[in-house]
Amino acid sequence: MANADGPSDDGASPKSSRAMRRFEEAFDALPAEYREIITLARLVELSRADAAGRTIFTEAANRRLLSRALARLAVLVARAESGDDRER
Repeated sequence: MANADGPSDDGASPKSSRAMRRFEEAFDALPAEYREIITLARLVELSRADAAGRTIFTEAANRRLLSRALARLAVLVARAESGDDRER
């Protein structure tokens, strides 16, 4: 189990544990449809056609949605790293 100041049992450094927490918080702050498409496309690694079959969107719409979702996630992670907690 990780604590805020020391390594976790899995060998992760405190710095990487903080980075993972920031990423998880940023991911959780995304709208549900953004979290869903990132999960399907990047974590589950579904093809565009398979992802479209699991959502209400077409392949083209999913491609645009994924692009917007990843861009928003990048902004949220960057803000978390800089300590800027403003909501936009």
